[in-house]
Order: sequence, then structure tokens, then C-alpha cells
Amino acid sequence: MVDCQTGKVVNGESGTLLPELATEWRAYFSQHAPDVFPEAQRSAILAMNQQIIDNLSKPVNAINEVKSQAEYEQLSNQFFGQLSEFDQRLATQSFLFGEQVTLSDLLLFVRLVRFDLVYYFQNKLNQKKIDRVS
Repeated sequence: MVDCQTGKVVNGESGTLLPELATEWRAYFSQHAPDVFPEAQRSAILAMNQQIIDNLSKPVNAINEVKSQAEYEQLSNQFFGQLSEFDQRLATQSFLFGEQVTLSDLLLFVRLVRFDLVYYFQNKLNQKKIDRVS
């Protein structure tokens, strides 16, 4: 997010930016837009978002700096282990929290879209093809 007057970035962290946009900017949404951050599920959604950040985003960012094969394998296993957990969860429901899209789904979707384009090649996260994670 950029301050229009100064042109400076004021927030680039999706973990805080998405919940803020989903609540503070709700008045600007279409009345038909889904509530992706329902109040009754906020703490669970925030916990899931942190899990996505910790187990998908952070390993991707750290993997290019590893100093050993063991470090690479630990990060790769963390990444693919988390993908497998999500794959199992989504095998029986449309979204991470059931049948309604939430912020967690949006956060996960962005990481999945980046996988084939970036992570698989650039970050050498090529343990499995994304369409074969299970």
C-alpha cells in the first residue's frame, strides 16, 4: 500500500494488509462481494494466514540463502508438507474453511499461482509438480 501524498510504501505485508483491506475498506466493496473475513472466523483465519506465511512464504524466501543440502531439504520438506496438508483439507471442501472463500484462500491462491511460474524453477522447489502434491 502506498501513501498517495508522499509516494512512500506504508505497508507491504500481506499478513496485515489483507485483514485491514477486508475490514476498513468494506464500505467500498460491492454489496454482493463475499465477506472474506467474517468476524466469527477472524482468529482462525489469522492463524491460517500465519501458517501460510510461515510454511509457504518464508521457506521460499529462505531457500535461496541455504548453505547446505540439509537446510535445503528442511525448507523444501516444510513447504511441500504444508502443501500436502492443504491438499488433504481441500479434497473434501471447496475452500480452507468450508464452502465460503476467505482471506486465507486468497493468500494461498497467490502462492499456488506463483509456484509453477517462480518457485519450481527459481527456488528449485521441484520435489513434486504442484498438480501432484498429496
